[in-house]
Order: sequence, then structure tokens, then C-alpha cells
Amino acid sequence: MVAQLKAGMSKDQVRSTLGTPLLIDIFHGERWTTFTRASCRTARASSASWWCFFEDGKLLRVDGDVVPAGAGR
Repeated sequence: MVAQLKAGMSKDQVRSTLGTPLLIDIFHGERWTTFTRASCRTARASSASWWCFFEDGKLLRVDGDVVPAGAGR
């Protein structure tokens, strides 16, 4: 899902792609924090966290453990 993000997407587009962010800091409304954890019985659990940075309501860049192509860094 993160690979579908592109710079310039609106917050609504990002929300519809990733779902509701884990955290929207009231002091940093232009930054969303997201965390995922996946596990199954046959493989070791994995987790990733990343931050979506916005400027004027548009996706500026994504940073963290998972960075999609084209979203900037």
C-alpha cells in the first residue's frame, strides 16, 4: 500500500490508501505516524513504522522503514 503513495496526494487520498494513521500529533498536524506489524505461524514477526509529511494538505514526503518510490525522501 505504501508503494501506491505519490508526492502531491491529498490527505484524503493518503488516508484512503493507507487507512487512518496511528497518530496525528496536534502540535504537528502536517505529520502522520503509521506503524504496522505482521506475523504468521511459519515466519518471524515483522514491523515497520513511517511518517507521512504534508505541506498545505499535500503529501510532501514519506520517511521511515518503508519508503515508496516517487514519494521523496
